[in-house]
Amino acid sequence: MSGHTPGPWHVAELCANRIKVESHQDGYVAEVWRYGADGDANARLIAASPELLDAAFFTQRSATGDFANGYTIRVTGHEMEAIRAAIAKSKGREP
Repeated sequence: MSGHTPGPWHVAELCANRIKVESHQDGYVAEVWRYGADGDANARLIAASPELLDAAFFTQRSATGDFANGYTIRVTGHEMEAIRAAIAKSKGREP
């Protein structure tokens, strides 16, 4: 994929009222103002973005069918584990 800083990204505390999101490879990605729990949740969601994007591509690639007959989505065990891990990361939980 191109067009964004490669993942994985992680949340790194910058100071009491801001949260920094960094890439393991390229450093700084984003800074989020901390307003109650929303700031922490927003930072986690941003940090999980590369994995969530990959999960969306897994799902898109695996979808078969059409709108008239409904969609069937078949994903491998590895893809499902990646999807679950991305969602857990965005929620601040371990997969």
